[in-house]
Amino acid sequence: MESIDEKIEGIKGKVKDKVAVNALSGGVDSSVVTFLGKIALGDKLKSYFIDTGFMRENEPEEVVETFKERGIEVKLYDAADEFYDAVRFIKDGEDKRKVFSNKFYDIFSRIIKENNAKYLLQGTIKADKIMFDKGQSQHNIRTKSDYAELGIEEVIEPLSDLYKYQVRDIAIDLNLPGEIYNRPPFPGPGLLIRVLGEATREKIGIVRKAQKIVEEELKIYNPSQCLACLPNDTATGMIGGKAPGKYIIIVRAVKTDDFMTADIFLPRKKTIEKLSKRITGEIPNVARVLYEITGKPPGTIEYI
Repeated sequence: MESIDEKIEGIKGKVKDKVAVNALSGGVDSSVVTFLGKIALGDKLKSYFIDTGFMRENEPEEVVETFKERGIEVKLYDAADEFYDAVRFIKDGEDKRKVFSNKFYDIFSRIIKENNAKYLLQGTIKADKIMFDKGQSQHNIRTKSDYAELGIEEVIEPLSDLYKYQVRDIAIDLNLPGEIYNRPPFPGPGLLIRVLGEATREKIGIVRKAQKIVEEELKIYNPSQCLACLPNDTATGMIGGKAPGKYIIIVRAVKTDDFMTADIFLPRKKTIEKLSKRITGEIPNVARVLYEITGKPPGTIEYI
């Protein structure tokens, strides 16, 4: 495995006096790549946060501000309306991933052309490559010919030989703040794949609020990943003699070292009860909360 200095020198040696771009999501992978790129390239790296509309609550603004405080300019690119229009009426999970990937590529293509960039810096890790080889769409993996058409000479992936825990080790070695390397993992397509069936703005809003509650209540346990999912089913429920709504929220948490396999994580009964009360009490139209108990395998960590 290359050292941090070797990765920095590798980036510098490839880009030289040309321009590179990268898309920052705020997760540990893209954050580490952004820091490595800035150390190697300075102003020759143009960093963007593409707001898809499927992020956590206030995440785009918070991530941009976190990097600004550390002297790194990240431009916020608001593309939420474009993404919602692209996925409208699409119900199948893999179809949603593919449409998201294509839209992300379209928008990032504009950014590449606007900057006349010749290099693309990506936070692809080993697990992304493995899942792509198994047939699961990855929004940040395209063919070399796709990028060549945009004038990109090379896609630089300094983390592609590492698993998530190894990337976190680099983040710690780089003295990055805990809010970055301890940030719970979040999929590239975001809340889009946490809504089963059509992802309307209403449903995205519901699962966004549920995700916030889940992360707040499970934070003390430090699970490897925790999430809220909104299935494409409804149920009835009663609070105070009135029907509170119809939606169901599924809560899932796992422990894993490499994200290729995962064990279920079960918090204390009181925590699960509090999760249920908060989600049904604070989010309109949610009638029930379920806690999911499938490991990986046979399940995947995300639902779709």
